[in-house]
Parts: sequence; C-alpha cells; structure tokens
Amino acid sequence: MQKKKKFKYFFKMAFIAAILDFGPSPKSNGMILGPYLIPPPSFFEIRQGYTSILNHLHIVFLLQGHALLKWHFNNRYSGTSGHLTKKDVSGSKRTCLTTGTIFYPQMSPAVITQVSNDTHCLLARKAIFPPGLYTTLAGFCEIGETVEAAVHREVAEEVGLKVVSVQYSGSQHWPFPSCSLMIGCQARVHSSNSEVITELEAACWFGKEEVRAALQAAVSAENIGGGNDRFSVPPPWTIAHQLIREWLCSSIIYL
Repeated sequence: MQKKKKFKYFFKMAFIAAILDFGPSPKSNGMILGPYLIPPPSFFEIRQGYTSILNHLHIVFLLQGHALLKWHFNNRYSGTSGHLTKKDVSGSKRTCLTTGTIFYPQMSPAVITQVSNDTHCLLARKAIFPPGLYTTLAGFCEIGETVEAAVHREVAEEVGLKVVSVQYSGSQHWPFPSCSLMIGCQARVHSSNSEVITELEAACWFGKEEVRAALQAAVSAENIGGGNDRFSVPPPWTIAHQLIREWLCSSIIYL
C-alpha cells in the first residue's frame, strides 16, 4: 500500500474508532484495525491538540471533523419544525424527516486583524490565554456589515483606535467556539493616535525585534502555547501567526 493511501486508511480507521468509541480496554496495548496496530488512545482538549500536539496535516482533519460533528450534534432537530433530521451518506447535509427541508453546515464570518502603525504592531491578550501569549484582534461580523466596517468597529471597540486603512490578507476556518470563517486583515492607524484604551486584559505595542524573536520561538514545538511567560505568539499554522509574520516581513500596500 502506498504511503499516502496507508496514511488515509490509518486516519479513517482511527477516526471511526474515536467516533464509535470502540477502543481497547484500559489494560490493552492498543487495538488492531486492518493491518495496523493503533496505540492506546488518550484524550486531550481540542485546542491543545490544535496548538501543541498535532502537525499541520492532522490539524486540517481535526478542524473539519470537529466542526462537522458539532454541527450534526446541534442540528439533530429542525429549527423550523422541531422534528427530527437525518444526515445524508456523505455527512454534508441533514434533511427534516417531516418537511423535507434540507440544512447545510454554515460558517459565521469573523474578522481577525493585525493592527500596526509606522513602526510597531499591536497585539492583545485575554485573561484565559496562557501566560505571555499575545495575538491579533478578532470579532464576528454583524448582519449587513462589510469586512472593512467590521475591522473599523472591532478595533475601535477593543482598543479604542481609529483605523485609517484596511488590507485583506487571507482566511482560515476556525471551529472555536463555533464554526467561523476567519477573514484576515492588516489595519493601519496613525502613529500620532496610538494610545490604547482596551476592554481586554492587555493590549501592547511591540517592535520588530521583539516580534521576530517571538515568531522564531513559536516555530519550535517546545515554545508553542506560551513558552515565554513574558511574550509569545500563536503557532505557525494559525492565521494570527501568519498576519503577524506578514507585517514583519513584507511592505504592505494599504488601500
């Protein structure tokens, strides 16, 4: 069996085992699925797996699987009729058994923004973060709101700054706390208007040398998730990390 096919088979079998909860006894050294021995399973919090345990390829499966399983669990009944729904074979939709109404998984748009002035970038933290972890600003888009308007509003609400220009950077699916499409942006504020008034635990301006050191540390698995109690940033596969790196490494053209 080719390496790629072997990995797909292994992962599918492990995923099925996890869902159906047919695993080894506590004293077992593992379980056999097809030709492969799967080590005894161990549970970890999803966010922990995303930030410090799994590699990028596994994370893609984890994000999609987690989001779909959560969506199916929360949509067992129709929000319109209140009757039971049934998922199709592919698991990509649910149908109301009474009315025939079809429901599809949805993502909520949210903006995630790297704020900067002429020389520094602004990063913030919440009380629930690991010690020293700072990241970009983020918030959900409101009904009828454009991405640009959401960036202006979120930055004003969270740190009290007025954005003068916005540039789209990229996007990432994010299943926490609900299924969101994170729309990454770079936002610029005037250096003369950089006094932060925050509703978060902390929001600070960081220079390029500080940011460069934190980015390098985040690449090391040992330092992911707050290895530096004073200042650390999210791991490389998060859009927050990529936005910070983009600010540091490139000359951004603001529209």
